[in-house]
Amino acid sequence: SHVMAFWSVSRIVWGVAMLLLYINNVDLLRPEGKDWHAIILFLLLVLCEIAPIIVLMDYSFTTIYEFADSATREMSSLATG
Repeated sequence: SHVMAFWSVSRIVWGVAMLLLYINNVDLLRPEGKDWHAIILFLLLVLCEIAPIIVLMDYSFTTIYEFADSATREMSSLATG
């Protein structure tokens, strides 16, 4: 499914970003004139951690809604016999 692919790719991107921060020894607590590190990390957090959760919640909601709609139609057809 596209949702799981998005989730997996975003986790890989987040992992690579954290690895690059570790390799380059970036100190996020005391930035030395490089405020863009924190901004990029915040954007990656939103895109790689928060966006997949929102997408997954939306996907779950539409799946539940479609199931409820089809179940209602089947129940009404059973009732009318």
